[in-house]
Amino acid sequence: MKGTTGNAGPGSVSVGVGGSEPGRRAALGAATEATRRDSPLRIVYAADTACRVLHLPAERIERVRGRCQLLRETAAASRKWSS
Repeated sequence: MKGTTGNAGPGSVSVGVGGSEPGRRAALGAATEATRRDSPLRIVYAADTACRVLHLPAERIERVRGRCQLLRETAAASRKWSS
């Protein structure tokens, strides 16, 4: 599995996570597939951006930080799984 932080492009493996156990299993399966293909793995989390604001409430900022932590933890687990 090749790491990536930019556009993974054609041939890459992408998986969405949301904090659930099925999402975690999907990410680990995607890591296995990316390793098999020797391709980059992209782990994504989608957020509602329809209501854009200049200033966010503190609780929303903390929720986004939590999702960033979710992505970091999923990426770390995927690296271990595919090694």
